[in-house]
Amino acid sequence: MSALVRALAKTNPRLAQKVATVLGAKNVGLLYHLVGFDQLTHIISTSTLSARNFFDGISTTRDKQLNRYTGGPPVIFFKLELDGDKLAERIKITPVQFKSLTDVEFKGEHEELIKAIKIPNIWKYVTKFIFIRANIEKDYKYVSDISDQFSAKWLPRVPVPFYVQEGSQIKKDNEFLREYHFIR
Repeated sequence: MSALVRALAKTNPRLAQKVATVLGAKNVGLLYHLVGFDQLTHIISTSTLSARNFFDGISTTRDKQLNRYTGGPPVIFFKLELDGDKLAERIKITPVQFKSLTDVEFKGEHEELIKAIKIPNIWKYVTKFIFIRANIEKDYKYVSDISDQFSAKWLPRVPVPFYVQEGSQIKKDNEFLREYHFIR
């Protein structure tokens, strides 16, 4: 507790509590979590975002343009936009900079680690479900093999709006989603 809050607590406890809340608030902003089909089906079926086995938490980025990463799934077609401020109210979020096994630092990833193994009710924190257009077009053969089944079984269960990322723009684009059979 800061000296200011302690001093206020003596004369105005209610104001002291509000000041403590403001001073303790995190300004995390939007975070992005990239997911492949397997992880996404798990998220949709359980409404839970889970950490991968080798992390002490859930890896996210502040860089909305990051669409692939070293050590990630071979094909990433989706990302979840998360309300970092809302998450930080309940879970500790810390900036990290990873090093490779040979001590090479990965700079510029703007990475944030959510210090939790699981986040239940994840849809409370998801603001957008984003399809990564460039990755879908690049790996269309893979997408075409599973998109009809995936669309029929899984996508109707996603309770947040769908968006498409094209370059640096994230926008609604139902025409693209229909063309690739993600929506009807």
